[in-house]
Amino acid sequence: NELVVDFVDPISGYLFWGNQGDHTIRRARLDGSGSEVLHDTGLFWPNELVVDFEDSRLYWIDGYYEDEDYGYIGSSGLDGTDRTALANVSSGAVLFGLALVGDTLYYSSWDDGGVFSVDKNSGLQEEVGLEGQGGTLYGLVAVDSSRQPAGTSACQSANGGCSHLCLPSGPDTRVCACPNDGGLAIGADGRTCAEPTQFLLYAKADAGQIMMLSIDHDFTTRPVLLDQGLRPVAVAWDPVEERVYWSDVATHTINRVFLNGTGAEVFMDSADGIASVEGLAVDWQNRRLYLSNLGAHYTGTSWGR
Repeated sequence: NELVVDFVDPISGYLFWGNQGDHTIRRARLDGSGSEVLHDTGLFWPNELVVDFEDSRLYWIDGYYEDEDYGYIGSSGLDGTDRTALANVSSGAVLFGLALVGDTLYYSSWDDGGVFSVDKNSGLQEEVGLEGQGGTLYGLVAVDSSRQPAGTSACQSANGGCSHLCLPSGPDTRVCACPNDGGLAIGADGRTCAEPTQFLLYAKADAGQIMMLSIDHDFTTRPVLLDQGLRPVAVAWDPVEERVYWSDVATHTINRVFLNGTGAEVFMDSADGIASVEGLAVDWQNRRLYLSNLGAHYTGTSWGR
């Protein structure tokens, strides 16, 4: 997948984005729920999107330039219905940015550094003073009071009663959430973030991530990032100091970090004889760390300890 550009519409409560990998335009609620495909045909490089709050319509620009079927500005209802191609703006250059003020859409062109405009009602294309300025232009943002209309949200008053993050899940509903790093999980009240008492620790070797997943309550929890490395493998837990110990077979280190995500440090490295550690265990009573250590002697023979 190649996620490109998104647009937040707090009035309807949706996040919209384009995916150049599967040539789609999608939307989801602002808490990430209800993801759905709005358009999956007639798209190649869906770039920037913009919402017309007054008419409740979604606009997008397809930036592909080597096929006359693309390089256009499209429009539909916010639910994907009533789709139309507003204007063919193909110019032999990659088109990227899109912005809206009043009845005018503005779009940018990579190759000639130009900014152009289209009337959203007639599709009439007009010249803009920035045309031919040179350089590669990407995103466009229109600053005007009409682009930030007033609305209501369940998160507007007292952060929706959430201790940390309040995420709108609909016009009048919200979900409380915790940061994706730092070792916190939502509590039994569904509002307060705290360090969990029951959780899973795991290493994502390919992604280089040490993760925590709370299993305290029957909530749909999000995994929490605790630390990062190159290729983490083994994980162990010290309940006395509330530290996570983990090995990295790429850097030949044993590392540790507190559950709240602070105090990340290298505990042992190659100077301590650490090679490829694929097993760790903590003796919390006698304060000892046990590990399996596999390496190679300079003669080429392998050793294990």
